[in-house]
Amino acid sequence: MESLLSLSFDNISSRDSSKIRKGLRQIEGLLAQICLSRAGSRSPHKRKSSALDDKKQGSTKQLGELKQDPAFREFFRLQEGFQWNVASRLVQSIECLLGMGNPSETDLLILSALDLLQGILMLHPPRNASSAANHT
Repeated sequence: MESLLSLSFDNISSRDSSKIRKGLRQIEGLLAQICLSRAGSRSPHKRKSSALDDKKQGSTKQLGELKQDPAFREFFRLQEGFQWNVASRLVQSIECLLGMGNPSETDLLILSALDLLQGILMLHPPRNASSAANHT
């Protein structure tokens, strides 16, 4: 999973809009594989089929089901550190896109990055249930 994230991070860090688009699609595909995979399916390292194939084979999981998925747990274990944190990389990419000159070329990329950022943030489990209880 680290190699997939590394490749997508390299692409979204580029100044080339086609590479950024490719990196955003790679992240989207990884998230789709995690969210659409069936329980007991392939490990995250052996997932080679496209997100469309997974969509045909499985259905969307509920958040409670995702917590039991090894791929989901591995992905969010990686999110705890800075090196593999998708949200922070997406924010950096958005900042870069905002500084690029051609709005007609970057607007759709910014929207796509914001979509992915929203999805990542909605999926992320609460860090600490006890701290949430303390704030009520």
